[in-house]
Amino acid sequence: MDGFLEKQIAGSAIASNATADSAPELAKHIVLAQHGILTGRDTVTWPERFEAHAAWSNAGIHVVTDQYSSGPFPRFNTFIKNRRLARAQAAILEHWVHSGPHRSKLSLVGHSNGCDIIRHTARILAKRGIEIENLILISAPINPALSGLRELVCHGAIKRIACWCSPNDTVLAEPGKFWARFIRWPYGNLGRAGATNARAILSGDKPHQAPIYNRWFTGGHSDFFNPRLSTETFDTIITEIKA
Repeated sequence: MDGFLEKQIAGSAIASNATADSAPELAKHIVLAQHGILTGRDTVTWPERFEAHAAWSNAGIHVVTDQYSSGPFPRFNTFIKNRRLARAQAAILEHWVHSGPHRSKLSLVGHSNGCDIIRHTARILAKRGIEIENLILISAPINPALSGLRELVCHGAIKRIACWCSPNDTVLAEPGKFWARFIRWPYGNLGRAGATNARAILSGDKPHQAPIYNRWFTGGHSDFFNPRLSTETFDTIITEIKA
């Protein structure tokens, strides 16, 4: 059983030592934060630091974290592991959204391979009639065309998609480089190329009201979460969620 489902069923402490039943009472907006690959279980992950930051800043959101182990295996991750993780996430999030006296809002935030996981989670939740306020894709290795996600936006299942991108992200394939894209397939390069036919804003700009937009940064694949920038990153995520 993977970390997310195991922790929730076992009643492990998340954020303010909340259980699945009490979480919606702590905040009307639930946020799932999902990390990428090569993240050790013995280290503090960026979702856990974001969880603490949101609690300290009294942001009015409840951050749900998930931990899993995986390596740089694009095909195995995309076609098998990520989909299995997404099914577990969707089951728990559906319970949380409906547990409180009022239906909670829901947003999903992912980094790197975590973006592919929450992409599948969003699709499953949409089929179950659960609306997603924000989908924030940071350094996402998915298709810039946002296949399957644009349709959910058009049908109102997802209100807004923010794609955090950097042309300096050398982990993702450079646009136009066939062999680089082939080696990484089925991973895409959204986090480097930006979503097609989307609005563009700069890193410090306020969230755009367009349903899909690219937020452009400088720096590499994981620079958002280094100690120097993480506080600004977390504040920006909160701003986008609450916009």
